[in-house]
Amino acid sequence: MKNKSLLTLAILLVYFFPNLSFAKTKSEGGVFPELTYLVLQGDFSKALPLANSSSPKQLKNPFKNRLNFIQAYLSLKTGDFSKSEKLFSELQKSYPELQNYSRYYLAQSLRGSGKSDQAIAILENLPS
Repeated sequence: MKNKSLLTLAILLVYFFPNLSFAKTKSEGGVFPELTYLVLQGDFSKALPLANSSSPKQLKNPFKNRLNFIQAYLSLKTGDFSKSEKLFSELQKSYPELQNYSRYYLAQSLRGSGKSDQAIAILENLPS
């Protein structure tokens, strides 16, 4: 399942962020190339502070939603289930293009928080 999640996130990153720079850093590409590398390596604990180095409030949509999605995913993967639950709940409404992904990862966040009944209810209502 870990490889499937990483593959899904990698596809989303490449598709939605081909030229996005979250913050100015040592290279013209900003933090995105390093962030992508860390996520693909599964080094979520290093990727999360990098993703958090740019505030979604500084961005306009669709980039704001995309950064929120990455922050939510990394929060889930680093065990901050309450933060990922909050972000994925918000993303269901604000990012309809990834609503099913947000719902799936919301269910994972709920399961991690011990809210299995709520997680199951969400998973049962996902389209096949």
